[in-house]
Amino acid sequence: RRGARVGSYLAVTLLSGVFCFEWWSYNFLLVPRVLLSGKGHGAPSTCFSSWALVCGFNVSWALALWSYLRCAFTDPGRVPEAWHTEFDGFAASSAGTCSPAATLRAWQPGLASFCR
Repeated sequence: RRGARVGSYLAVTLLSGVFCFEWWSYNFLLVPRVLLSGKGHGAPSTCFSSWALVCGFNVSWALALWSYLRCAFTDPGRVPEAWHTEFDGFAASSAGTCSPAATLRAWQPGLASFCR
């Protein structure tokens, strides 16, 4: 288990490094040479579209990194606490129709039956 955990943290670190390299490349290589030099969209640093591109990229990049890290560090098997109270209410309201399953140790609905 420890090896899997170290491997997953290594993958997250590697992909976070790719994100950071992309950010650095855009902001320190592309923006000064193309967008702000006047070669891309007009006069240097006065063109609104150049600054809109820079802001748009950085906002999109931050949202993508946040989304990736949120997915990487969230336990995929965790059930939100609000769902526990809803499940307890469901189990109490259907007292006669639900029975605990021996293998799962959780409440399960009864078997489906078909009318003939």
